[in-house]
Amino acid sequence: MNADEILLIRDIRRMFGKRQFDSGRMEVNVTRGHVSLSGIVKTLRQNPEIDLKEEVAELEKRLKKDSRVKTLTVTFRYMQAEKKPREHEEEAHKPHAISADNAEEITGAV
Repeated sequence: MNADEILLIRDIRRMFGKRQFDSGRMEVNVTRGHVSLSGIVKTLRQNPEIDLKEEVAELEKRLKKDSRVKTLTVTFRYMQAEKKPREHEEEAHKPHAISADNAEEITGAV
């Protein structure tokens, strides 16, 4: 892999990193101008309504205009993040401390 390919990979990762979705499990391969993108892209919990396919299509257009890219192959798996739990749901999942005063009440024994 030469320096130009390394710079192109860095630029692609930067471009995807600026978007409002998770591309941390994306693989980028570049060989003599032939770019291959694969792996998983996922919506973020705080922004689950984003259309991933539309976002990726926009980035594909930008990459195809790049003079360093001869061909582009994209094979992503698209995943939706789980919606952010509501505050009262978060409270229900937090561990509760048991003191000596309420141990009998909770366990039925002392």
